[in-house]
Amino acid sequence: MHHGVSKHCFLRTVKTSLFLVGTWKINSTEHYEHWDQLNESTMKGFSYQMKHGQIIVSEYLELTQDKKGITFIASVLNQNKGKDIPFNFVEKKEGYTFENPNHDYPKQIVYTNISKNEVQVTVSDMKQKTSTYRIYKQHLNP
Repeated sequence: MHHGVSKHCFLRTVKTSLFLVGTWKINSTEHYEHWDQLNESTMKGFSYQMKHGQIIVSEYLELTQDKKGITFIASVLNQNKGKDIPFNFVEKKEGYTFENPNHDYPKQIVYTNISKNEVQVTVSDMKQKTSTYRIYKQHLNP
């Protein structure tokens, strides 16, 4: 049985879900990212901004695990004809790295857990074009 590799990846997924679950705000903007854990192997999320008290969704996100590994899927509204863009998990020292060398931009997305309330996100073309920002956990009153 070849469960060793996927079990290791699954542990990384559970770790990811533990720190990403919730609502995150991009520093000094009205842009947010929200993640929910759907089940043991899937998280769903979306990026949105607040305008005049309304939520405007810009993209849907998914983090999913199967026997092939972990995949980060982005579905950007009004881009790529609404098709999913998959990024495969790549084992690296820094954060949780997802890559899709066939996509124009970004080709790489990295989530680095700074603390329980802060995550650094880096998107790049794996060459010169790079954008890094921080997201901060929002503690919403019930």
